[in-house]
Amino acid sequence: MIVDAAVGRKRKRSAGALALAVAFAFAAVQLCPSDGAGCLGGPRRRQLEEEAPQTHHVHRNFTVCGRATDTVEPSDYIAISRELQQQYASCPTYTPDTPIVYLSGHQTFGRTANHLIALQMAFQYARDTNAELAIARDSWATDVLLKFFMAGEREGEWAANVARELCIKVVNSRDELEGREVAETSNLDMFLYRSRAPREEAVAGQLHALRTLFRFHNTGGAVDHRGAISRDMCSGIDSLFGVQDRNAAVYSVIHLRYLEGKPGISILSEVSKLTGCDARAALDMRPEYVKSILEPLGMLKHPIVVITDGQSRFFLHRLRMDKDIGPMLRVLPESASWAGGDISLAAMSTVFVGNPASTFSGFIARARVALGLGHSYLFRAKDGNGGWKTTCGELECLFRRGRPPTPDELRQKRGIVHDVREHAARMDAKRTKNLKWLEGRD
Repeated sequence: MIVDAAVGRKRKRSAGALALAVAFAFAAVQLCPSDGAGCLGGPRRRQLEEEAPQTHHVHRNFTVCGRATDTVEPSDYIAISRELQQQYASCPTYTPDTPIVYLSGHQTFGRTANHLIALQMAFQYARDTNAELAIARDSWATDVLLKFFMAGEREGEWAANVARELCIKVVNSRDELEGREVAETSNLDMFLYRSRAPREEAVAGQLHALRTLFRFHNTGGAVDHRGAISRDMCSGIDSLFGVQDRNAAVYSVIHLRYLEGKPGISILSEVSKLTGCDARAALDMRPEYVKSILEPLGMLKHPIVVITDGQSRFFLHRLRMDKDIGPMLRVLPESASWAGGDISLAAMSTVFVGNPASTFSGFIARARVALGLGHSYLFRAKDGNGGWKTTCGELECLFRRGRPPTPDELRQKRGIVHDVREHAARMDAKRTKNLKWLEGRD
């Protein structure tokens, strides 16, 4: 099988030759063809060294929880966007006249992935409006960022990391921005933001931001903005495979997310209309659907790990009872199961099977593209011959609008503010009143 062939080749590679190869390569990403054929069997270069990442590089591979990201032959749009990604890899020059987009407050909507997406869209919004991004030290943005990424070994080190790597100004209060033109925005504003930048440019920005975050993933023992010790993003991988074996582990991750039942059905139905994917398969995760993905890849003989929202016990039980899936099924122990551990476990898996209605699945799948990993399966439908096919690729669906659309967003067109000086007034006027559906969405 192609998985076994890839694993065999990996074990035979020379670490020295690989280090030399990646020194001259870009950290490009792999987009698999729609049928997924041949991706795992293709050539890979590995960067095995564990040295500290250099400032603003896009040329060097790195590891996440001991597992190597990939530098592979890129797809056309990734190859074209290399120059754009290089531009995102350095901070713009800011002056006292540069307007500021300011993230503050603690009000949030939805769960973990919604907040991460809001932060990522804030990066893009600042670039789109030629503004400097600033975050309050005590705010939702700092909370979500340091929960997973960028915590430092010493107290206060994180702020320098954030400024250097993400071009974000950290302030104690708005008073520090006195004399600057400031547009204060919220978690929800950024979650709903849509960039009008050319698609290739917007994708380049997202890819660079995601790679930067994962280069600085928290591994436990670091200090956050409140002086607390950060949790280990590698807890999930380490609990299943151990520190010694995690780099060579071959496994699949299934994201079992039911999205509170009827709301999930409604959201996936709307996503289906836009992308052509099946309107129920990714919610139900029937054994036949899972096996249609894993069996052709030879992955039914390797561990199948389930990350779940706890609402899908019936569906988990059904997978356990399947004669092919059940013996290989793994569920994280409670001590290792948390959002950060789940993200790294799924982002670095050999194969990822997700739910296109879930922002959590979407964030993981986009991270996998940024890290050069193929074989993410979200948008699937029957092919008319009893089998399944991928209905659209990463550029069309994962990066379509920054995240899967919501029903309300599909019913109305939202104008995009390009002048940061109009931001506050325009965002207030456009804010949706009924946002209860966001609370359970990720």
